[in-house]
Amino acid sequence: MAKINCLNPIAACGMDLFNDTYEVVDDFAAADAVLVRSAAMHDLELSDNLLAIARAGAGVNNIPLDKCAEKGIVVFNTPGANANGVKELVIAGLLLASRDLMGGYNWVKENASDENIAKTVEKQKKHYAGCEIMGKKLGVIGLGAIGAKVANIGFRLGMEVYGYDPYVSVDAAWRLSSHVKHIKNVEDIYKECDYITVHVPALDSTKGMINKDAFAMMKDGVKILNFARDILVNDDDMIEALASGKVAKYVTDFPNAKIAGVDNVITLPHLGASTEESEDNCAVMAVKEIVDFIENGNIKNSVNYPACDAGKCSEAARVCVCHKNIPNMITQFTGAFASKGINVSDMVSKSKGDYAYSVFDISEKVKVGILGATGMVGQRFIALLENHPWFEVVTVAASPRSAGKTYEEAVGDRWKMDTPMPEAVKKLIVHNVNEVEEVASTVDFVFSAVDMSKDEIKAIEDAYAKTETPVVSNNSAHRWTPDVPMVVPEINPEHMKVIEFQKKRLGTTRGFVAVKPNCSIQSYAPVLTAWKEFEPYEVVATTYQAISGAGKTFKDWPEMVGNIIPFIGGEEEKSEKEPLRIWGHIDEEKGEIVPATSPIITCQCIRVPVLNGHTAAVFVKFKKNPTKEQLIEKLESYKGVPQELGLPSAPKQFIRYMEEDNRPQVTLDVDYENGMGISVGRIREDSVYDWKFVGLSHNTVRGAAGGAVLCAELLKAQGYITKK
Repeated sequence: MAKINCLNPIAACGMDLFNDTYEVVDDFAAADAVLVRSAAMHDLELSDNLLAIARAGAGVNNIPLDKCAEKGIVVFNTPGANANGVKELVIAGLLLASRDLMGGYNWVKENASDENIAKTVEKQKKHYAGCEIMGKKLGVIGLGAIGAKVANIGFRLGMEVYGYDPYVSVDAAWRLSSHVKHIKNVEDIYKECDYITVHVPALDSTKGMINKDAFAMMKDGVKILNFARDILVNDDDMIEALASGKVAKYVTDFPNAKIAGVDNVITLPHLGASTEESEDNCAVMAVKEIVDFIENGNIKNSVNYPACDAGKCSEAARVCVCHKNIPNMITQFTGAFASKGINVSDMVSKSKGDYAYSVFDISEKVKVGILGATGMVGQRFIALLENHPWFEVVTVAASPRSAGKTYEEAVGDRWKMDTPMPEAVKKLIVHNVNEVEEVASTVDFVFSAVDMSKDEIKAIEDAYAKTETPVVSNNSAHRWTPDVPMVVPEINPEHMKVIEFQKKRLGTTRGFVAVKPNCSIQSYAPVLTAWKEFEPYEVVATTYQAISGAGKTFKDWPEMVGNIIPFIGGEEEKSEKEPLRIWGHIDEEKGEIVPATSPIITCQCIRVPVLNGHTAAVFVKFKKNPTKEQLIEKLESYKGVPQELGLPSAPKQFIRYMEEDNRPQVTLDVDYENGMGISVGRIREDSVYDWKFVGLSHNTVRGAAGGAVLCAELLKAQGYITKK
């Protein structure tokens, strides 16, 4: 249990983030981590237990940074914790620069005693007219925590947003809307934009960056906002630009004797972080930094050690080392691991000045068996699991007619993947899938892609589970078994909890069955999930499904060339009902999943002459009718547990929206995010329904084997799949 000490009172909203694995203690010497605001720490004795200090604020003058670095104590602060407060003030600044609200306010105040003010105002108001910001070009210089928020809200306010930051981080890029135009040269912002807002740190390279040279490139009447640092703007040059009319308005949060009172300057008394939420934001950010460091070894916002993000620890163990930044240290570490026969599966090492930080992930792969390994989905499992960081295929099983052959011999010329058969599986001897005990004894869990009747599939998957071998199934047989989770990991990861009820039924301690849903629903169910808050209640969908969903190629099924078949057995029922099960909930008393009752979905499923990729044309009615911009924003910002955990097969961006009129297309887009992402296009208002769209997903990757692999990764991350 990690021990936490608070040298100052820390807001409860932050402290509440510590779970039961943390203990708050009064003894500073016993603490593993310390939270502090203003308390002086220079004279304190730093114990050998202490791993980290987090300052709930930006300044760290009260902390002995060098002393901490020497002892391997990582010191955090909370820059950007008040980003939202600053963002809101910038938006206010945009409006103040556009509409002479201050002038109008002052006129009313000055004429408050005028009995005829109601009539006078009609003549006077023209003096305080301005322009709307909608449709104008906003340039954001610096796309960190504040700049990214400003850029995103600028787009949502109807502005055309240009963003410049040559050093934009991965996190910032993730936060940034795809509608923001990322500019590579700041001069383009100067030349193009009607409004320019600056959000960069005060460095030698940025001091006085807004100067006469910059003004010379800008439009006449440009409006400048500075809520970052006063020294970023050359005051003398700004006063000259205001006098000439080059700059129409200058809004700043940093008044000084030179700029305050100048015509067309709106100065505010540094209000960016002066919100009631400030303390809370800092507390939350500081605690999150401590938790991520203790649980995952990640460093974010440290002032004495380098930033280092290795994601969630997903291997057998993670070793983190604070050390001096000197040659040959990494070689010494890896040599020590090698001498003990320990495999390092991944490594991250970063440096900052005299100090460095290294993270080593120690691997121990889980042994996997493929049931139905010779079929098309089984082959896809084999291809996807080649070089997987967590899973190693050690056993392949198929029908009795394939048993005893090498996998290469059993498949023969029926290998249907675009990539070559992995060398690691070619010489594996195929087991008889019906010899359950024998197969189960060789693996930690299995993927199931067997070609049998539904009753046979249920029986054999339950049989494997009863050997204490988890089964992750691509088959449909168990999708409506009440205590078997049917999961799209980004949508309903919580449904895995029903496994505990299933184990009681099966009489197992670690064996269970989990399934993924039908391939057809992947093209629209995630989209409807992203729009859940708008309450879709009626959906019409037509799916155009590839032949690989039937385990075929055009070589196997030549009659599909140039053909369409308006029937796929059982597919329409699956497409209508399975989303409701995914959106359902666990009934704790019954120990089963209860499907949702809304929205109502009606579906037609059509086989088309396409090898890979299911396309869906979908019409939706909402109880709360959104705008197109809202629909797009919800798609692009949607993410789930796989993205938060950084699971190996998880797409970085689950759903993307494509603006082109003729996208998504199968040939261009089916492999988006290695086949694990969803592509959406053509969101339009409908004359009968509210909105319509087109969705595309890879049916044998996201819709089949890839979806099952992601489920298995989630199960491992949740602790349901382990080594036997």
